[in-house]
Amino acid sequence: MTRYLYLRYLRDMLGIKQKEMAETIGCTPSAYSKKENGTVKLSLPESQQIVKLINDKLKEKNLSSQSYETIFFVNNVPNMEQRGD
Repeated sequence: MTRYLYLRYLRDMLGIKQKEMAETIGCTPSAYSKKENGTVKLSLPESQQIVKLINDKLKEKNLSSQSYETIFFVNNVPNMEQRGD
């Protein structure tokens, strides 16, 4: 599953509307839709805000304590830096 499909899946599962996601990152619902489907990239601060919102919603619903930062962030950045990517 691509990160964008996974993001949409989580948003839908948690009952978060695109409008709320857009408000969270400070854009219009139309602009958020483009970010969610991968047409426009999310910035690092936007990604961090979305992760916080998703984690907060998960805690509210007692669904998981797992962090969903892996939607946006790769754990092997040092390995990539060593390869020169």
